[in-house]
Amino acid sequence: MHPDFQLFDPMRAPSWRYHRVMTLWRGGEQPRFPTRWDDRYVRTYLHFLREYRSAEARGEVEVAASGRGLDHSPSIMELFGRKAHLWYAHQLHTDPDGELRALVQARILARESDDQIALRFQTLPAAIDWYEKLFFHVRDRLDCRDWIVKSILGTWLARQPGLDGTQTQSQRDLIYKIFAYHGGTHVLDALICALGPQPAPGRAADTEAWFESGLKNTVKVKAAAALQILATDKFNAMQLVELGLRVLHTDASVGDDEQRRSALESAVADLVDGLPQELAVRQEKSQTPLE
Repeated sequence: MHPDFQLFDPMRAPSWRYHRVMTLWRGGEQPRFPTRWDDRYVRTYLHFLREYRSAEARGEVEVAASGRGLDHSPSIMELFGRKAHLWYAHQLHTDPDGELRALVQARILARESDDQIALRFQTLPAAIDWYEKLFFHVRDRLDCRDWIVKSILGTWLARQPGLDGTQTQSQRDLIYKIFAYHGGTHVLDALICALGPQPAPGRAADTEAWFESGLKNTVKVKAAAALQILATDKFNAMQLVELGLRVLHTDASVGDDEQRRSALESAVADLVDGLPQELAVRQEKSQTPLE
């Protein structure tokens, strides 16, 4: 593969190096080796996987008598001691906790450094660097907004809610990444902790104000997040258009911030009040027998 192939490929996947390693790793019975075009990240990770498999096989024999886990195997621990950064990057990719990966990826999209991200997750900066290079290679294209947005949004199916209407892991991942990329570190902090960065109340009398502020922040964050994955259909399209027009009218006609807020809240309240009636009509239509 030519070294510039991935550099200028508009359809490059963030995990292109990982896919290349898997092509070499699963190349059939005969082992396949990197070509002169493969960079050091591909070569090193492929070598690590082969070392990992070998250490795992030896480790199973080493711990068989004791009944302990592989983390007590001398072979496994020796590999970890030599390549802890790759070990953690690999574990982060394979861990079943998808939200952890989404948060790391969101921090990368927020343009945080390896040191900053490592501090948040109590890991090695080199582990974050290798994770980004192997599994989420986006830092060299953070200024390519269209490519980033397309890579973040993914497919239409990935943005759909669950069968029962609940938010899916894919939707949560999407929300983290969109807000991180467009809003940066502080917006992502607010999204993760919807209560906001308000200080803890110093007196019992301040508790009510703390909850009130937290409630407002939570509603704002949840509403903004919900709008990012809201599906527009024939039942809500006109309502959304009307709400947008009311917002524009409010901005143009009201000068005072407090008055603008009250007018906007009134417009949103009218929309919400109309939803039950719209849902009732929708349900009635769905129950109407075919003629």
